[in-house]
Amino acid sequence: MTSSSRESKVLVSFASVQVGPGTGNLTIKMLPKVKKVLAFEIDQRMVAEVIKRARNAGMENKLEVIVGDIIKTGDLPPFDICVANIPYQISSPLIFKLLLHRLF
Repeated sequence: MTSSSRESKVLVSFASVQVGPGTGNLTIKMLPKVKKVLAFEIDQRMVAEVIKRARNAGMENKLEVIVGDIIKTGDLPPFDICVANIPYQISSPLIFKLLLHRLF
């Protein structure tokens, strides 16, 4: 994970959508590198943990967590990148949703 986040060319001006942040291991590495992270998480326990970790890192203002399923969410806000480590079962629906997303 360290090499993935180090090698990515994420810019500070980017707004990121993260699908399933879990406990926030990748989220915490992304927060200093992007303008904002909009995270979608369905597990309330993980929501509490990722918020706590962002708060402890002093970056909770750069994190917005949506409790719910990104597939069932209506329109997505504008974003530059999507970061996800998703289960196979939702990979196709998520990719189609992202492909249909209007950038502006």
